[in-house]
Amino acid sequence: MSDITAGNAGVPAPKAASETGVQAGVAPRLGGGGKLGELIDYARRADIMLAIGVMTILVILIMPLPAILLDVFLAVSIILSV
Repeated sequence: MSDITAGNAGVPAPKAASETGVQAGVAPRLGGGGKLGELIDYARRADIMLAIGVMTILVILIMPLPAILLDVFLAVSIILSV
């Protein structure tokens, strides 16, 4: 296959997925396998992280918390906002 396309003189043609060794549409794994790798893969997906965040907020709003835990959460919120 030629490195230069006919219409774009001087611009190399993109390599096919079979030439690069990368499967099309699949991001490379950072975790290397196992449970940690699965957690890293889930953390890279924004839709799953959004769902986990919404569920966490709903559980905290519905579940009754002791006063000391509410104070700790308020203190952490103030610390992170500064």
